[in-house]
Amino acid sequence: MFEPGDRVEITAHSQEQLLSAIVRQTDDKFMLLIISPADRDVIKEGQLIRLTSSDSSGLYQIETPVVKVRDLIIAISKKRPLLIQRRRSTRYICSITTRYIPDITIEELQATEEWEGEVSNIVDISQGGARLKVHELIDVGRKVSIAMEMEGEEPLYLETVVADTAAESNNDTNDKCIGLRITRIPRVEQLRLQR
Repeated sequence: MFEPGDRVEITAHSQEQLLSAIVRQTDDKFMLLIISPADRDVIKEGQLIRLTSSDSSGLYQIETPVVKVRDLIIAISKKRPLLIQRRRSTRYICSITTRYIPDITIEELQATEEWEGEVSNIVDISQGGARLKVHELIDVGRKVSIAMEMEGEEPLYLETVVADTAAESNNDTNDKCIGLRITRIPRVEQLRLQR
């Protein structure tokens, strides 16, 4: 968490917009972050920002001023992360085939053909969310509707929002994953889950 290669969410106190960055380098005093070209004019020197990241134990934040901005790199004072929310439910490792499409509702996903969208695997799941392998990272804050394959049944449809993104190194591969927070489960799907 907050280590080189980690993707973090940035909230600038003067902006309502959520931004994302990748930790490039860190030491005892400073952290260097790479931001996207579109966010270059949003972050200013001296501005107070909040970084948010999560790991298996919970959600963490750092509030710190921007020390320097140069091209797409920002330098911030490194502070100790504060635990904002402890994970309340157990994560279960799994491999569930899942079809997903960003920026649409569950109803719109249900109306698409089975071959539309991307297909991948949920690699872990909990009561409030899931981690999904993806072909390309999806920005934090975007809505993603998913259809999880259920053995011998119709797919389970959920509406989610991207809570975090990460490129995870595992067995010499660089798997791209997004953390999804479940935002809507239709009543009919809730009843199916209770069976």
